[in-house]
Formats: sequence, C-alpha cells, structure tokens
Amino acid sequence: MGSLHRFSVVLLLVLFAPACDFAKTTTQPSPSPPPPTSARIELTIAPSPVPVKVDCPAPTNPAFCLASLNPTVTVKETAGIGGRINSVEVTIRNVTLSRDETKITLGADWVARQAGTNRLEAKAGIGFQPVVSGYPIPAAGPRPQLRIILGVQFIDDKNNTLFQSVEADLAF
Repeated sequence: MGSLHRFSVVLLLVLFAPACDFAKTTTQPSPSPPPPTSARIELTIAPSPVPVKVDCPAPTNPAFCLASLNPTVTVKETAGIGGRINSVEVTIRNVTLSRDETKITLGADWVARQAGTNRLEAKAGIGFQPVVSGYPIPAAGPRPQLRIILGVQFIDDKNNTLFQSVEADLAF
C-alpha cells in the first residue's frame, strides 16, 4: 500500500502541475470601459495656414482689395456617439487690431448642402468648405494679420449640445 500511496501522490502532483502553470500564465480579462455618455468632436482646418487669394479691382475702389479663402474643415466624432451638426460659425479675426471683424453662422441646411448630410455617425467624419469671398483689406500698406475661427455646434444622439472650435492663420 505504501507504493500505491506514493504513486497516487506522484500522479496528483503530475496532474496539478499543469494547472498551476495555467493559473500563472492566464491573465484575467480587464473590465471593459463604460459606454460614453456624450459624443466628442474634433475639428481640423486644412491647409493651415489658409492661403488667401487677393484681387485688387482698382477702378471700383482703389483703397481696398478683396480677399477670398476656402479652407477644408473636417469634423470627426471620436467617442462613439453620433449626432447632427446644428450650425457652423465662421469668424474672421483681425489679430493686428485684436478684434473680430466678420462673423456669420451657417445652419444645418448649409452643412447638409455642402457635405451631403449634417448627420455625423459615431467614429466617423465629414468635411466641407466654408467660402469667404470679398473680404476688404487695404490696397496699400502692410496686410493685417488675420485668422479664421470655425466653431461647430453639435447635438449628439443623447441630446448633449457640444461646441468645438478651431483656428488657423491666413497667409497672403
């Protein structure tokens, strides 16, 4: 019986040894993060700085030239909750004079015409081009330092209202 007892102990050790190794190498799954409670949007303007086309129609008004620009704006949702772009605010800021000179708000219908939809799906992006044309700048002397500021109001599928903005300098 003594040899049978030693055989069972050896057999038990042989059977438990792989289980101990398995327990050492197996990692516990990490808990999944909680679902997002709000969308998150990111904006980009390209190119940056934004090139500006200047036209100086001398016979019309020799004191001013007219500036035009059309950057591409991309809006991406990164948290995993879709929604709708409610509006886009376009501001031209005169950095030289430290003041906003032009501000216009474009509605959801404008975004839909530009991008094909104002709907932004979760983890997706859309792009559009707000065009600024006929912005008056002095014909003589140094050009002002200008910046475009774009703000997007977004209402996600959980009814959270977000506002995100991005800026880019203008290059004459």
